[in-house]
Amino acid sequence: MQLGLGQGLGQANGLTPALAAAGLLAKTKSDARKQLWPYPWEYPGETAQAFNLESTIAAPVNGTQTELWSFAVPDGEFLRITGLMLTYVGITLVDGLGQVAWQWDVNIPTVIGGGVGSPILPSGYIVPYFGALDVNGNPTGQITISKGSTQFGPWRVPGRLVFEPRDVVRVKVTTAAPFPEVGVVFLTSLVGWTWPAGA
Repeated sequence: MQLGLGQGLGQANGLTPALAAAGLLAKTKSDARKQLWPYPWEYPGETAQAFNLESTIAAPVNGTQTELWSFAVPDGEFLRITGLMLTYVGITLVDGLGQVAWQWDVNIPTVIGGGVGSPILPSGYIVPYFGALDVNGNPTGQITISKGSTQFGPWRVPGRLVFEPRDVVRVKVTTAAPFPEVGVVFLTSLVGWTWPAGA
């Protein structure tokens, strides 16, 4: 599976070998885990702890990638995400017009003052399971349609999305004019569970 940073909103065009290799490694680990019983990423066991972390951030300056949410998976634990909410309040806007692009990534630090961060090798990657596609059908790493809502709650994440011990998971956003920089608040929520490694 190829992973790219995509086009537009100040992000680089095309794929980078580091992101592609790290994303493939993450998918390989996920596929191998499917063979393990009792499938703690599907059914939280007795040692699992519910996870629900929310954030509320005012709209950033247009063209500046801004971190909305982050979580460092504790050493010795896995994190399974089953629900995701990426939305905003304070404006009515049709999704997919290119004014808002979220990025959900792992081990890619946020650059203070804007810009696109470089992945921490060998494990930095953009979550590849969904998001916008380029003209060739490859993932761009950008989520251009809001997920979930304050009315109906988080959107159900497809697949078996599990993060490794010590992974730093982040959600970032970049807005583009004419998106308003005042009076809009971004709401971010990820839900799921953690469980001890080896359990």
